[in-house]
Amino acid sequence: MKGGAGNLPTRAVTSVQVTKRPLLIPRQPRFRYGRAVTLDQTHYYRLTTKVSGNDSALDVCPDGSCRVMLAAPADSSGQYWNLVPTAGSRYALRTGYLGDGLSLTMDDDRMVCLKPTDPSAGQSWDVRQEPSGTYAIINDLAGPQTCLCPDGQGVITAQQVPLPQRPLWTLTKLASVSGQAAVPDLKQAPGVYCPEGCTDFTFYARPAGPLKAVMLFVDFPDAPAGVCSPIDTPTICWETAGPRSYFSSRATEPAS
Repeated sequence: MKGGAGNLPTRAVTSVQVTKRPLLIPRQPRFRYGRAVTLDQTHYYRLTTKVSGNDSALDVCPDGSCRVMLAAPADSSGQYWNLVPTAGSRYALRTGYLGDGLSLTMDDDRMVCLKPTDPSAGQSWDVRQEPSGTYAIINDLAGPQTCLCPDGQGVITAQQVPLPQRPLWTLTKLASVSGQAAVPDLKQAPGVYCPEGCTDFTFYARPAGPLKAVMLFVDFPDAPAGVCSPIDTPTICWETAGPRSYFSSRATEPAS
C-alpha cells in the first residue's frame, strides 16, 4: 500500500494494552518519640546515663555557677531532681540543691545550665520512655531530636541526635519532696521607733520556692553616752533594753 506525500509506505497500527502499576516509593523511617509517661512530682529522681560503660549522674556544679555536670551517683542534693509537669509529657527540671527558683535550661548555644525559672521553651523537657525502660529527655526549643546529651568531658549539652544514637537516661525515685512553705508577708511591729519596715513585694520580686531559712535583724536602742565603756555597751543594751527577756520568752513558746 502506498501512502500520501512522498509516497512513503504506511505501517499498520496495532493496539497495545498498557498495564498500569502503582509507583512504589521507599518508606521513610519515622522518628520514634517513645511513650509519654506520668512522673511523680512529689518525689525526687536521680538521672543517670551510661558513659564508657559506667553510670554517671546528672549533678550541679557546687561552685555557684549553676552549671550542670556528670558525677558518680551519690546521696547529694545536686542529684535530687524534681520533675514538675508543665504540659503533656513535658516537665521542668529543678533540684533539691538550688530549689524551685532555678530550672534546667538550654541556652542559645545549646549549653545546659540552671537559670531562673520561667515558662520558656528552653526550660521545657519532653520525657519519653523507651521499650527498655530508659528515657529520652528532649528539649522543646530546637525540635524533637534535641536531646539532653553528655559529651566526653562531662559537659551537658542539648544536641540534634539521630534516633539510634540519642542518649538514654535511667530515672531512679529518691526521697519525697518536702512541703512547700510560701514566703509570708511580715506584719509591721507596733510601737517601734524608726522601723526599717517589711519588704514591699509590690516593688521587689517575691522569692520563689520553699522557705528554708529566716534571718532576723534586731535593732538595739543606743546606749547612753558616757555611761559605760565601749566594752560594756553590748552587755547593757542586751540586759536593759529588753531583747534578752523577749527572746527568752519566745524560745519557750510552741512553734506556730
